[in-house]
Order: sequence, then structure tokens, then C-alpha cells
Amino acid sequence: MAGGHAGVAARSSFVFDTFDAALTGEPSTVEVLGRTHRRLIEWASFEDGLLGPGFAATWEQATSTDVLLTLRTDAWPATEATGARAVNPGDVVWHLERMLSLTRDDATPLSQQPWSYAGLDTVEAVDEQTIRLSTAFPDPFLLETLASRFALVQQREAIDTFGDRLDELRPEHLAGTGDFVYRGFAEGALEFVRRDVGEALLDDLAVQPAGADVETFLAGIGDEYLARDRRDAPQIREQLGANVRETRVFEDSPVVATFAVGAPPWNDERLRAAVSGALNRTWLSGALFGGRAEPCGVVTPAQSTPYGSQTAGVIPGYASVADDDAIKARAAWEQAGGPELGEIQIDIPAIFDPLYSAATTVAGRLREVLGADVRPAVISYAEIAERVADGYYGNGRLALWMGWGPPLSSPDPSRWLIETFASDSPTARAAGFSDATVDLLLQRLRQEFVVDERAATVGELAGLLSGGAGGYLPLVIQTAEQFVRARLHGRVNAPFWSQHLDASLFVDSTPG
Repeated sequence: MAGGHAGVAARSSFVFDTFDAALTGEPSTVEVLGRTHRRLIEWASFEDGLLGPGFAATWEQATSTDVLLTLRTDAWPATEATGARAVNPGDVVWHLERMLSLTRDDATPLSQQPWSYAGLDTVEAVDEQTIRLSTAFPDPFLLETLASRFALVQQREAIDTFGDRLDELRPEHLAGTGDFVYRGFAEGALEFVRRDVGEALLDDLAVQPAGADVETFLAGIGDEYLARDRRDAPQIREQLGANVRETRVFEDSPVVATFAVGAPPWNDERLRAAVSGALNRTWLSGALFGGRAEPCGVVTPAQSTPYGSQTAGVIPGYASVADDDAIKARAAWEQAGGPELGEIQIDIPAIFDPLYSAATTVAGRLREVLGADVRPAVISYAEIAERVADGYYGNGRLALWMGWGPPLSSPDPSRWLIETFASDSPTARAAGFSDATVDLLLQRLRQEFVVDERAATVGELAGLLSGGAGGYLPLVIQTAEQFVRARLHGRVNAPFWSQHLDASLFVDSTPG
């Protein structure tokens, strides 16, 4: 039923840099702009991989290089900069031309994925409600780019007027055509009200940062709690019982290891298989995360259903019985001359340890299974990133790192596979990886508009890239328990940017 108030939980703490959507590098900024503004296209279902309307009411892939967008006609809310006026195609043309200019000048953070705009060539208004986007080559991921995390359309006058003050969390700076209007920050929460001409069912909404005290939720404050601390879930179940619903949600970054595979020692697939087998995913989930993690392939179980989770078959490390993997791992290590190679170095990022005691636990596992001398170190993510780029984890060194990889960039893994494993990509060059068969399949992905065909190609790639073949060793993806009070309905839990879907939230206060 429409109306009412709800309090939901953000997936992260609040760290804001700027509320200029084109220049921010902080996902938590989308906790505000994702509710007050729209993207041209929005993900309607992350699980099913379905796109839906946003700022554009409809779209048509007119040719392999032309997309026509038909815009909504909602008015921009009144601001001190502009007053109120109708949305027009010029707003979208300005927005996209600005994005192209910023990305070509390398003026956007890497988290914006500026390379995703590379194919967009021209943007023009066809009439008072229609925009034509033309690409330099067929780009099956253009709509996905328009629906990406930071692709929120903002008013030109607001950027021009408030540009040097958009680091301030002020309602008058943040008026958009989203379903909610930002009203302020009170008692640690972002406060929103329903936009008069929006589609939100709630009257108002409060958004708490992640990491709120479980006692606050148990005391009745907020309708949602993300239990990242394993001790919280049993307490909530015991005290609230049937008054809450519980679902499992995936975190947005898989746990991975990487190494350079273009030269010894890691160009020997037996050594990679030995490490992958030693780090059996079921064992890893239990030893580090108390069972709150799922085995993960290059395609994660958090991504959309058409692509599946590619971890089956004979890939070392996925045996249901960890000892089965251990026996094979030791044999592969010895067969490849691992004992003669000396000490294994494994780096763990400081943000990951001491939280999970991974340095001690993983080093102990490698010693036990492989019989190797292992030297763990806890260093900064920045240093690890520099070492990855320099090919430090390989090229004569028996070294690797393990920790959280980059956040999932889309429910569709296709473009990430291209960016990571194509031989002409910076990532593959740093890993020393090049494979003609993989390149042919990735080229097919680059041109495929049909989701089912893309999914079939992704399945082939997942088999070829298993066990660290591309220098990327997927391990697990963590999970957490999401508790929602029984009165709140319509909540979508996803490791992606789902704030726009809060319009479907509603409360049922019917007794019983």
C-alpha cells in the first residue's frame, strides 16, 4: 500500500567527494544521487539482466551503430539556479557531450570506467523528445554504459551554478528527476521524501550507512539490517524471529589472487593448478569467512542468471572434499618442480588483514598442502596495485597476492572479460597473457547484441580461463545476511547500484 515511512541500509559507509555525478569516484555518492536523479537507462532486474526505462522512456536499436532514445517529459524541480523548466533533448545532448569531453581528457576517476564511452561518436536531437546516439563501431554495451553506476543525468544549470560547491550535501544542489527529493542529513541518516510527480510509493525514506549497531536495529530503528558481523545474525533471529525476513546477499567484490603468467614460474599451468587446488574454495570459505562465502569463477554467482556461475567441472580448487584437491595439488606442485623453486611470497592487503587473519591462515594452508616455504606479508593496496602493474607477481618471482578484487562493474560479465583478458588490454599485458582462442571469443563478444549468444560465449571463455590461466585466480565471493522487517516489501538486494528501485518499496501496517 502507498504511503508511510521506511528506513533502509546502505551497502557502504558514507564517504562523499563531490555530488557531480561525472566526477565522483565514491560509490556512496550514489546513495544520494541514485535516488534523486535518473540514468538514461536503468537496470530493471539485476538477477535477470534486464534493462528498463530511466530518463529515457523507451529506446530502439535502429541499426548496429544507432540508438534512438525517447525521453520522459518530467519537469526539473525548481532550484535557485534555474527555477522549474521542462526536460528537453538539449539536456541529454549536453550531458553526453560533457561525458565524452571529460573521458577524452582523462578527467574522470577510473571508477567511472571512462573507456566504456570510447565507441560513442555523435549525439544529436532528432526532435523535441528524441535523441540519436551513433557509435563509431557496433557497441552491444552502449545501453549498459548508459545504465552504469555513475551515469546519472544532471541539470546543466546546476553544474554551472553549483559546480565549485558540489562537495556540499545541500538539497538545493541536488534537485533531479528521480523518484525522491533529498531533504537533509539527520541523526546519521540521509532523509528523502517522495517527489510529487515521481513513482515512489513511500512518503519518505531514511538511509542509514552500513555498519550501524545491531542493537539499534533490535530496538526498532530502521527496517533493514545488513549483518556483516557473523555474531549479529543469530542474535537477530533469536530476538525478532518471524518479525523479520532473512535473505542472503552477495558482496560487490570477489576475493581473488593474481600473478603474471607470461614467464616462469607462473607460465607453468601445473604450478597455477597446485595453488588453486590448495586453496579449495569450500575450505577457504569456512577458514576465512565462517562459511559466509560462495565459490567463485571468472563469472560470479552474483551476476545475472543468463550467465550462470562457472565453477563446475575439473577446475582445481572446487572439489566438494578439500582433501581431494589437496592430494592433486601436492602432486602437481612436485611434478612441476615446485619444491626446487624456493619460497612462495604471498601479499595480503592491509584492509583485508587483520580482519580475516588471511596471512596466517592461507600461508599455513599452502605450507600444509604443498610442503612449501611460504612468506606472507601484509602491505597496502596501493603497493599491491603498483606491483601488479609492474608484473611483480611472476617474471621470475614465486609471488602472488590475495584479497578483494575490483567491484563488479555489471551484472553482465562480458565487457569485464574483454577488458581483463583481451591481449591488447592493459590488464592482460601486465599479466603477460595472450591467447589466440580467447581473443577470438572476446572479439565475438565485442560484436554480439543477443544476450543468449553472449552467455554461450561467456561459458566457453570461463572454461578456458579457469585455474588462473589468464593470471586471474577467482576464489570466493562473500555473502551477508540481510534482515528486513516483515512490514517492508519491494526491497531489491543486489551487489549493484539499486537505489533507483527503492521507488517500489512499500509498507504494510496491517496487524498480523
